[in-house]
Amino acid sequence: MAACAAVSLVRRWPSAARLSIVGAACEAFAYLDVLQWPASFLAGLAVLPLLVRYVPALSWLRPAFPWLRRGAIDRMTAMLIGGVSVVAGTALVLWFALLRPDVRDLVHMIPPMPKWALPFAGLGFSAANAVAEEAVYRGVALDALDAAFGAGVPSVLLQAVAFGCLHLHGFPRGVIGVVLAATFGLMLGAIWRRARGMLAPWLAHVFADVAIVAILVVHAGLL
Repeated sequence: MAACAAVSLVRRWPSAARLSIVGAACEAFAYLDVLQWPASFLAGLAVLPLLVRYVPALSWLRPAFPWLRRGAIDRMTAMLIGGVSVVAGTALVLWFALLRPDVRDLVHMIPPMPKWALPFAGLGFSAANAVAEEAVYRGVALDALDAAFGAGVPSVLLQAVAFGCLHLHGFPRGVIGVVLAATFGLMLGAIWRRARGMLAPWLAHVFADVAIVAILVVHAGLL
């Protein structure tokens, strides 16, 4: 990823440079255990605007996040958000109930806290995680893919596959988890296309993450 950043900077490919810089920064924070998820992704996202602001030679990358816009939510988009949220939540519950995966590593990530604080912490985590993942996949990655292939189906499919691979060791996990997450990423990409902004897919993503947190909390017997 760092090599891709170097090449794209030398050749002055804006979308590729944004993607590779953010990717390299996120990977550095995540794999060096500098920060825990999703703080590692959020910190990685912050690197690009800082570079663009304080390194004059990178001024050609402005704006740092050209895709960062709220978009519009009409009646059909609202129905899509609700439908995707219900489908994703149901799929997550069924996946966990039928396969009974080992998620002790994820349960151990829940810090000790009073029971009354769990809903607030869970909602905060869900909102932050959705921001990080939407910014990277329906933001930076989709922008770069659109620049390479055009704003069509291939770009949405590729970002969905990448999003699915992210969940190999996440929730859901394993091969089935990758397929489920990729399908979810495909639906979020479709919502992004219709809404032309980040708010709609972020809302759907938050609802799905709340379901994940609820499953883990109940499974751990914390409530």
